[in-house]
Amino acid sequence: MHANYDDEQALNQLGENSDVVTYEFENMSSEQLKKLTQLYHIPQGYQAIELLQDRLTEKQTLLEANTQIVPFVQIQTNQDLLKAIEKLGFPFIVKTRFGGYDGKGQ
Repeated sequence: MHANYDDEQALNQLGENSDVVTYEFENMSSEQLKKLTQLYHIPQGYQAIELLQDRLTEKQTLLEANTQIVPFVQIQTNQDLLKAIEKLGFPFIVKTRFGGYDGKGQ
C-alpha cells in the first residue's frame, strides 16, 4: 500500500486487510485514529496520540502525575514571553504547541 497518512480510504483498506494495526508516527490525526479504533483492532488506541499532540496538555498531565519535568510556561502573547523570561531566565526554548517533532517547531 502506498498512500498519505490522512488518506481515509487507504486507512480503511488497511484496517479491513489486517488482523491488527499498530502505528509509530505521532503526527497522524487523533480524530481519524479515534474513528479507526472503533472499526478495527488497534491495541494502542488513540488516547496517547491525542494527549501527546498537544505539548501543553502533555506537560500538564506529566506535572499532575508528579513526574519530574523541566519548568515550562504557556505563552500566548508578547507579554507572556516577557513573563517567561523573568520566570525561567536564559537560555530557554520556545516550542509550538501542536505539530512539532524531532526539532521541528522549536
